[in-house]
Amino acid sequence: MSAHPDHPGAGISIIFGDVPHHVSSEEVEGSEWSGRDQNGRLVFAQNGLLMHRNAEGVDNCLADFNGYTPDPQPAPPSAGRPLSALRLRSKPRSKKKQGR
Repeated sequence: MSAHPDHPGAGISIIFGDVPHHVSSEEVEGSEWSGRDQNGRLVFAQNGLLMHRNAEGVDNCLADFNGYTPDPQPAPPSAGRPLSALRLRSKPRSKKKQGR
């Protein structure tokens, strides 16, 4: 299988078969999760922090989630109603004119 010439997919790994989602790459010892972002940077979660490890091996904090606690709320009544089928449009919507 080859890529389309206009879309070579540089830096993309293609894996066939059942691939587990959101699984740690286990690249950072002691982290709860590690993996690569869309730019190939090593990112990991550890002790409530989202971290990035640069090429020199220095860890930088991207986000600190310590101090945040869940605030569970009941679902709104609309969440219990069945979903309706999507209606397909026969023609595109016209754009509204500015200033009206």
